[in-house]
Amino acid sequence: MEQSELSKIVATLKIAYPGHFKDLTSVDIVGMVNLLGNQLEGYTYDVVNRAVNNIIGKSKFMPSISDIKDECILCIDRYEMDLLKRMYDDGYFH
Repeated sequence: MEQSELSKIVATLKIAYPGHFKDLTSVDIVGMVNLLGNQLEGYTYDVVNRAVNNIIGKSKFMPSISDIKDECILCIDRYEMDLLKRMYDDGYFH
């Protein structure tokens, strides 16, 4: 994921969880972007963005990186299952 995409993810989290960010410095936020980049390597922006939005919709609290990674896996699993279902419904496997 590119730095600008990671910054968008952090900006989304900052808007959703302003209390978590109120005492963070710009150095802290840059560190957060870098840490997210390292930990979420291999996931696309679309998957991470979908995961973060899912978490925001169901949690009052700032997610940990582990929470985000778990939700990324769920998003990928849902996508793959939906794709297989569409393929089956379209007769691909017949």
